[in-house]
Amino acid sequence: MEKKKAFFKKMVLLAAVTMLMMVSPWGSHVVHAKNPIIFADFGWDSAQVHNRIAAFIIEHGLGYPVSYVQGETIMLNTALIEARGSQAPNVNMETWTENWQDLYNKGEKLGKDPSSDKGFIRLGANFPNSVPGFWVPTYVIKGDSARGIKPEIPAVSDAAGRIAGPRRR
Repeated sequence: MEKKKAFFKKMVLLAAVTMLMMVSPWGSHVVHAKNPIIFADFGWDSAQVHNRIAAFIIEHGLGYPVSYVQGETIMLNTALIEARGSQAPNVNMETWTENWQDLYNKGEKLGKDPSSDKGFIRLGANFPNSVPGFWVPTYVIKGDSARGIKPEIPAVSDAAGRIAGPRRR
């Protein structure tokens, strides 16, 4: 237990010294460019939470201004890879690469090319074990006699025609 406390104290001290150096006159030369870091702000909550947490750290810990550009998957990721300028996103905190795999592969390849100023560098996954898909409650498939719910989609193969649009009664 004492080793854990000592390790924790060292980590807190290291973090405090690092933060002090960033705001002190001796460390201020490290952060000289103050161009805003622009986040691709997708329309789902988890991406926006990741953006706000990272932006808080960047703004308050590193001293860079941040901004957000709203949009959807293909538009923002194309801008991340191809676009330059004051409104192009610099950061994508969360994405389902399977939804835009060809464009993702192109962006990752361009990011690895030292002669290119396009593309992106993959830093890692937020949710490495997550699975995209349509999730249907069991009662929709099997029904629930206690609640008077009849099965709506008795087989996965029946779902294809129902996903395309709202069901008319």
